[in-house]
Amino acid sequence: MQEPSACNRGVDRSVCEVIVVGTESGRECRVLLVDDNPDVRRAIEPVLARWGWTLVGALESADDLVRSVVAERPDVLLLDIDMPGRSAVHAIQELRYRGSATKVLVYSGISEEQTIRDCMDAGAMGYTLKLDGLDALRDGLHAVHAGRSYLSPSISGGQGGG
Repeated sequence: MQEPSACNRGVDRSVCEVIVVGTESGRECRVLLVDDNPDVRRAIEPVLARWGWTLVGALESADDLVRSVVAERPDVLLLDIDMPGRSAVHAIQELRYRGSATKVLVYSGISEEQTIRDCMDAGAMGYTLKLDGLDALRDGLHAVHAGRSYLSPSISGGQGGG
């Protein structure tokens, strides 16, 4: 099986692993991705497709995030936290204020405790570190989609769920 082309341009190889899974409910999950790295945006779609999930949009900043969530109505928002433009934490807060049913999983390279706490306090249901690989991403997506909180194993001391 051929890897996504982004894997050949320096993207963390864990983003390009192939793991075939479905959603726990057996129902398709619609995901909106917000990440400023174009290689990550390109690499995530085929991974989600192999898991049986659909990428309904990919944004490079949180500037149009709320508008896109309203328009696309994703089940899960997969959100990088360190991007130019609008604060991702403020965008999470606005989604919660507006009563959005979209569940938020932060997908970031930042492992600082205060940043994680700020995201969870703002309304994110989970926080996954990019360096923890696709198993953690898949587990986080499943947990958040099912309405459970999730922290990457390296954050939670190997426990995963919250």
